[in-house]
Amino acid sequence: MPGDVDLGNWAAIDDLALSVERRTLYRQRERAIRLYLEGATDIQIKAACGMGASRPIAC
Repeated sequence: MPGDVDLGNWAAIDDLALSVERRTLYRQRERAIRLYLEGATDIQIKAACGMGASRPIAC
């Protein structure tokens, strides 16, 4: 699945419209998704973002 996803087709979000707390969480989740799609391991994602497969990233 990771190789089948083109993030260029995803809708853009104006994260500056979010509160500081929500923006921080959004950016953390976005980074985790990007790392996952690049093939990062759960351990690498947890180290970089503080979350991994065991923590849901849905809003």
